[in-house]
Parts: sequence; structure tokens; C-alpha cells
Amino acid sequence: MPEGLWQVTAAHRPLRRGEIVVVCLPQTAMTREAASRGYIPAGTCSGGLAPLLKPVAAVSGDVVMVSAASLAVNGRPVANGAQLLRDSAGRALRPMQAGTYPVAPGKIWLLSGHDPRSFDSRYFGPVPAAAVQGVAHPLWVLR
Repeated sequence: MPEGLWQVTAAHRPLRRGEIVVVCLPQTAMTREAASRGYIPAGTCSGGLAPLLKPVAAVSGDVVMVSAASLAVNGRPVANGAQLLRDSAGRALRPMQAGTYPVAPGKIWLLSGHDPRSFDSRYFGPVPAAAVQGVAHPLWVLR
């Protein structure tokens, strides 16, 4: 998300598509590798990782369609949704397998459509809505 000042408020339940959330990712092999590569800095979440600021792309009841070339939610393509096979340092990435993914209750998909290089659900898949620490609102951001 753009650098700037963000106000974080309590998460609305249920979360809505388009909301920008602060989330602590679950500890998985993927998040540990992401941290070792510098995609996730050190911070206050479990495992010593920083919370991420990401837009909610899909919520419970939505259907996410993933392919190497695009990502769509409920049949609508998401801007900059293509998966990358390599990061900016040339290292191989392991994106989500192509397929159709109904979003289960209690899960959300996060996708930063403004930045095609974002580390988001294209790579780590859906996350528990309970991992959301709050909803972020821009007060002043650089565009």
C-alpha cells in the first residue's frame, strides 16, 4: 500500500471486499520463506513478523479463479492479478496453483492490485479473517 499515515480501527465483522486491513499472516513455510527473502519485515506478529497492510479482494461466499495470467473474483478480473514466477531478485516464486477456489467461511483473500509485485494471496492463499488486526483508513498517503 502507499506509504503514508493510516488510521487503524477495529475490524468490521464481516469484512467487506475493498477494505484495507492490517493482518498478521499465519506461520507457514511460505511466510517463513517470505520473511527470509525480505518480503515481510520483522515486527510484532507471532514469529516476529510485521503485520501487513492489504486490501481484501474476496470474502466468504466469493469464488476466486486463479491462473498464471490473471486472478478473478466472482468472474471479474482483478487489475494486476497475474502471478509472477520470479521475484525482483530473480528467485523462483511458488504461486497458488491454477484453479477455482470458493472462499470458505472465516477466510479472506488479500490482493494488492495496485502493485503487481505484491506478496499476497496469489502466493500464500486465503487467510483467516481472525488474523485481521484492524481496518486501515488513509489519512495522508503518497500516490
